[in-house]
Amino acid sequence: MTSLADARALDSADPLRHFRDRFHLPKGIIYLDGNSLGVLPKAAAERQRRVVEEEWGEELIRSWNTRGWIEAPTPPR
Repeated sequence: MTSLADARALDSADPLRHFRDRFHLPKGIIYLDGNSLGVLPKAAAERQRRVVEEEWGEELIRSWNTRGWIEAPTPPR
């Protein structure tokens, strides 16, 4: 049986531990659902802000070409 101390030691030694900081996770929450509505990546919120405020808000229709929107629906070859 694994004790709390064992679990904490394993967490401390986990080489992927630093990835946790890339996600918005409320303090004290253990979130185990990773399918359709996993934890919000912090970078996603910033990326969405840039798209709305800069690419759409400032560049307007030019973003179809300057930001590659025109290629977005094109399947990869």
